[in-house]
Amino acid sequence: MTKGFITKYKYMLYDNIDLNMIYTDFNVILKIISFKKYINGNLNDSIIKTIKLTNYNCEPIIHIINEFEDGLYFINIKDTTEDFYLYFISNNNTNKKFTVLLNTNTHHAYNTFLGMCYYRNYYNSSVWDTTSTKIMPLNLPLQSCVDKELNMGISEQIKKILFTDIYNCYEFLMDKNNIKNSHLLLGEIQLYIYLYKENIDFNIVSDLDLEDSSNIDNINNLILNTHPEYWSKIQIINIYNNIINVHNKSLIILGGNVCYREVLIKNNNMIYISGKFDKHIKEINKSVPEILGLFYTPEYGNQFDNFYICDKTHKLFDNVESFGNMSCGYEIDKLIINSDIYEKREILANSKLNGNIILCYKFEKPKMLNVGSVSFLYDLNINKNTSSFVKNVLNFFK
Repeated sequence: MTKGFITKYKYMLYDNIDLNMIYTDFNVILKIISFKKYINGNLNDSIIKTIKLTNYNCEPIIHIINEFEDGLYFINIKDTTEDFYLYFISNNNTNKKFTVLLNTNTHHAYNTFLGMCYYRNYYNSSVWDTTSTKIMPLNLPLQSCVDKELNMGISEQIKKILFTDIYNCYEFLMDKNNIKNSHLLLGEIQLYIYLYKENIDFNIVSDLDLEDSSNIDNINNLILNTHPEYWSKIQIINIYNNIINVHNKSLIILGGNVCYREVLIKNNNMIYISGKFDKHIKEINKSVPEILGLFYTPEYGNQFDNFYICDKTHKLFDNVESFGNMSCGYEIDKLIINSDIYEKREILANSKLNGNIILCYKFEKPKMLNVGSVSFLYDLNINKNTSSFVKNVLNFFK
């Protein structure tokens, strides 16, 4: 299988997308797929560029000019044997109401392309061990190795997204036996499907973009999605200084296990620092749990429950009767003592697993919503209650 990777994920108009190739075959076809066009049409209509490679032009780096509108894109690398997939973002830094974070750090943490990841070293042990490797190169194809027990790699997940009937894909997500394969892109993609179908004006950033505070200047409402677990200290400082502490900006967390593990991004590597990122950060005089209001605890891993609404008259619950039985689950963030960051905190819903949905205010306005559940959005596109809640949230922060 011929594979490829890129060393960054967000590209502005007319940037070069430098696709690094690892050839096993010198008869390759590259196809650029617009996910927005795929959602609104079909796969054939969503192919917006095709490049044929032969013995004569199989260069180690293929330069593709980004001439595409804002959105999420897939690159299909097809040789004579198999298909490989990767993603990239087109983002022209236009000012939009909503910006969604693509969880690239977490995707790399689970990447077993070298036979190991942050969770397991396949060469030496079958035991889960977060010390298997401390350094994860970011310049690798995002694909799991042959042993699929840990998770389905990003390439395989993209293939499932594109070639599985969308409702069968939902059934896959809602099957608890598949949970280890649904907390990465398969889970995240549900929000992108919803936003594209509802014609919400949004753009996308990667974890790498949050390393530079200038990339946050045009972000108004940052949405975290599904499983944004791996963060650097710089990312947290930038979010605190440039979103939490800025008027008319907000943080919307539609996921769980948020910022639980600390990493350092350096020299194109992601370096594992800590398995519990709850320490005091002296640069901002705050901790991650204080900022988020909820923080992950492993106590209720791989368990599920309903979220029970506290006050159905709240405007966020217009047309919301109840949540599904997987709305609070897989990994759950627990309520912490209220911090002085926010002027007011409302507990909107709770669960028997100590999960909570909270809404926090700052500058006399809504500043942060946090659902604290990895599985919260799994039924977004098949459950009118979940979709109504998300619609209400977007209108609330608009």
